[in-house]
Amino acid sequence: MSPINLQQLLHFLCYIPLIASMFCLLFTYQNIAFYIAIVCFSTILLALMMFCVVFFTSQNSLYLLDPHYLSNLNSINIIFLLLITAIFLVILLFYRQNIYKNLSEKQRSIFYALILMNFFNIIGIITTHHLLKLYLFIEVYSLGCLAIISFDNSKQIKQFNFYNYCFNVASSILLLFAFLLMFIIFNDYNITNYWQNLQFSQKSWLADLLFIIFIFAIIIKFLPFWQYFYKLKTKSLLSKIFLIEGVFIKTLLAIFLSDKIINNVFGNHFLQSYFDNFLIVLGSILIFYSSFLSVKTQHFKLISLLLSLATVGFLIILLGLNQYNLNYNSFLFWLLHLFFVNFIIFLFSDMLQKNAKTTKIWQLNFLKNHIFFKITFFFLITQLTFLPITFSFLASWFLLIENFNSQIISMIILSLAVYNLAQIIFANKLLNTLLCLKNFKT
Repeated sequence: MSPINLQQLLHFLCYIPLIASMFCLLFTYQNIAFYIAIVCFSTILLALMMFCVVFFTSQNSLYLLDPHYLSNLNSINIIFLLLITAIFLVILLFYRQNIYKNLSEKQRSIFYALILMNFFNIIGIITTHHLLKLYLFIEVYSLGCLAIISFDNSKQIKQFNFYNYCFNVASSILLLFAFLLMFIIFNDYNITNYWQNLQFSQKSWLADLLFIIFIFAIIIKFLPFWQYFYKLKTKSLLSKIFLIEGVFIKTLLAIFLSDKIINNVFGNHFLQSYFDNFLIVLGSILIFYSSFLSVKTQHFKLISLLLSLATVGFLIILLGLNQYNLNYNSFLFWLLHLFFVNFIIFLFSDMLQKNAKTTKIWQLNFLKNHIFFKITFFFLITQLTFLPITFSFLASWFLLIENFNSQIISMIILSLAVYNLAQIIFANKLLNTLLCLKNFKT
């Protein structure tokens, strides 16, 4: 299948979630909306897997790795879409019974329609290069997230939703100003044309201002980690889904948007400024802080969140290196680690909270007879022990060999050592708990 045919097929797939969301609103009986959503996500997931096979087996697939390739179809986009689609599919299947019990028939239809609409906007964010469309997709997606959490009528969630709305308004204003500044500077809506503008790299103060505004907008809108620690205390179904979407899906979108803007807008100026070092230091601080706290805590869900933040720290370091093509292998394996390890740990913590009414790690024996636990526990232990077959080992290996001559190699080695030590300590806690070799105290 040629890239042109794949491009046309991708255009068709983009509209499937939008059409499916309309059908969810029309069929509000006998849980039909759930099956519509599952069929939609499954179809897109299979199509994206087919794209990956075609891309990585094709002799002409290398040009698809170019971030300046003038198309909304490349392997980077497909990988992000593949992971996000899988996360949505797992959410709907894993929380199916909870959604059925906590929401009425009409609310379930609206809920599935909103999930599909959010996914449609995510596809738009990842595939579009049009500046105005990108802003609209981001804002509609943010409103969809607020609409989903608004189903919860508890006072605590309403207060949180209000704060989240205020942050979204502030970030929307900053993002609008940044995009407006981009259009004024480049006089073009196509982001992929910006990197060819050589005059912009000479206006260092303007580039610095634009970068600061954009980074602040992305952090406030997609990476408000301070809110997620607060949400850990709630047991609401919708707050759990919102937490998953925030920690995993919004994080992927933040990394993707940052990479797209850095590569296409700032170009060589980014390498000549101090912002690359700023991102590297920021990522390292996030790794050290999260790893240290994960060692001290005994709460499963908090450990999941902290290890996820540490993984995000490595992705931020890769952005700071601004060598996306050179570090593509490391970037890919960190993304896989975020999904296959950190996301599974979060699901474990939620199962533990359901069965033992707590997320403390020494209560893990409650899950011994759970089928999901039996299937994935061995895989999870091996991934946490830094064996050569693990995602974290491969990601660390490529990160080291591709930056061995870098000036910050010592910081990279120290960050990897701290993070992997935190993972090994966590794996030891799991084994000690299950084998009854050690009792953890409150």
